[in-house]
Amino acid sequence: MTDVIEAIEQEIERAIIRSFGYSIIEFEPVLFHKFLIVAGAHSAITPEKFRSHLMKMHSKGYVSPLEFQGKRSWRKLIVEDQIINDSDSEIEKSIAPMETKRKIAPPRDRVVTESRILADDMLKIIESKLRQEGLKEKELDKLASEHVQNMRRALSRSEELFFQYVQDVLPTLFDSFAALLKSKGTDILLPALRYLECSL
Repeated sequence: MTDVIEAIEQEIERAIIRSFGYSIIEFEPVLFHKFLIVAGAHSAITPEKFRSHLMKMHSKGYVSPLEFQGKRSWRKLIVEDQIINDSDSEIEKSIAPMETKRKIAPPRDRVVTESRILADDMLKIIESKLRQEGLKEKELDKLASEHVQNMRRALSRSEELFFQYVQDVLPTLFDSFAALLKSKGTDILLPALRYLECSL
């Protein structure tokens, strides 16, 4: 039953991303109207339930809320093909290698492109620090993946938890990641961590 619910949630999330069309920013009422057209069988939900889905997607780094022209709006941070099952219980289990290594679709907007470039830079910083500790390549890959997952979870909750994790676990990288978050913001850094989490 849980798998069925997660599959439905994932289809709703895909439909919401499709509802943006070629837009990066969309007013919430307009996005909801588009969703009702795009989603078909999944469209029988209330505006309140729709907003609940958006908030869950925000915690995963898929979308970001903002106020545009004085109205509640949402910014798309990923493309549809980047949506995968992201429950913590699924991540904590042993995920099939073919699923974690699958290719990510080419980015279609500036936000996704910038996040992908930032992801590569962040991975180099983490791997460089771990190599200094004398880790073997296999151990390095596993530990880098764990750090990325933990940082993504922390940042999805708050910047304070993100800073706390880096300060406690990767203190020598604190200044680097603090500067990245300050210069790029959560809207770019969170999808970057998400991208790394999918590709490691």
